[in-house]
Amino acid sequence: MFNEFIKCNQEDNSFPKKYLSRILNIKNIQTDFPLSFLKTLIPLPNCFLLDSDIYQKDDTIIKEENTYKFVGKNGKRLIYGNIKLPYFTNKKCYSEMKIKYPLPFTFPVYIDKHNVELLHSNVFFYETTLLPEININNIHNNLFVGFGPIDIPFNEDLDNFHNTISIDICNSSIIFNEEIIDLNENININDTVGCGLYYINSHVAIPFFTLNKKMIFYNKQYKIRINEPLIPIISYNHSNSIKVNFSSEPFKYDIKKFIIKNSNYILSLNNTYLINCEYNLYRYDLSKIRKQINERQTRTLYTQFDETVLLTWLTILPDLTIDDID
Repeated sequence: MFNEFIKCNQEDNSFPKKYLSRILNIKNIQTDFPLSFLKTLIPLPNCFLLDSDIYQKDDTIIKEENTYKFVGKNGKRLIYGNIKLPYFTNKKCYSEMKIKYPLPFTFPVYIDKHNVELLHSNVFFYETTLLPEININNIHNNLFVGFGPIDIPFNEDLDNFHNTISIDICNSSIIFNEEIIDLNENININDTVGCGLYYINSHVAIPFFTLNKKMIFYNKQYKIRINEPLIPIISYNHSNSIKVNFSSEPFKYDIKKFIIKNSNYILSLNNTYLINCEYNLYRYDLSKIRKQINERQTRTLYTQFDETVLLTWLTILPDLTIDDID
């Protein structure tokens, strides 16, 4: 498939940048090497899945662009990122090749309000802002933001499960595999919390968290083993709206600086690791979650995506796997 990109580039040298713009739904991409970013382009999470048959009544959450509003009743509920994070299933291939570093993926970062720079990254990052808008009263506020396995039950908290990492915004603490790590920070209305994973190899990542423009948690002793698909997850039982930024606007934290600082861990594009190891690119299997919800009540979690960006991906690249990129 990559050879086709090269041929198109020879016919029209603006093609790679146009293609990237269409796939990423970004107009003003700034890069001098668009072909290299096509080679590391994989779908990344860009929103949280909401289905009207699930998030209704006590669990009602309304999405307006990048803003989410909870208008239900006290309880536990999770919202799940729409695409699982990069991870590898071919462990035999990994062990035989003895690869030390993770595969880079294309990560867009706004350098101002209108222009986006593409980076070869081994860091995934998103931000959540606690907005002043109050949607419901008399509620016990809980808001956990982070990452976890795709099979965490719908009506559970992130702090009850292994291999999860999250920030408890209401209590200013980090929850890592049920361990509570207090932060000497106050998180207030209009503050923006960032959640990131820094891949140090294909199955291990170091989590980190930011508050507005500063790093507030980054400890290399805390590592997540990526032996199963992980996704961004939020436990949302809060009176206030939240706004989530998956590279759709400038980040508060200078994530570009962090990515560049750790770019020595990025593989060469010519490494056979890129060709032989299989990525699980698209949506995860929601059958377990659907079963859990159906057991609780007669609701159905639809498996369709209604997000424009995802539909664009699935239309243009319906069968793309890492083996297609050579």
